[in-house]
Amino acid sequence: MFDEIEKLYKFNEDECYSKQDILQFIKDNNLTDILVDAPKYIREVFGDDIKLALELQYDPEDDLTELLIIIKSHYTPAETIELELKLLHTWWKNLKDKVRDKLDYMCE
Repeated sequence: MFDEIEKLYKFNEDECYSKQDILQFIKDNNLTDILVDAPKYIREVFGDDIKLALELQYDPEDDLTELLIIIKSHYTPAETIELELKLLHTWWKNLKDKVRDKLDYMCE
């Protein structure tokens, strides 16, 4: 399954988190199936030409590490906000309680 995730997403590595850290987080939090299915739903809203990336972020205020699906949007800011809301109300609303504090998405 990790091979499939590696084909679907770019891994945003930084000085804190490596690709291996991201893959371990996915495994530890049982996010594999969701991440394999996510591009289908995201592309239904944003189109086939968007790029997707995965990135770990640490929130020191909540002492929480979370995986982000980064949606690389080529739309205007107003269009991107509209599409984010559509994604929220179609796909994400069914997942947010299941993945709370583990997975989120954002557009760039």
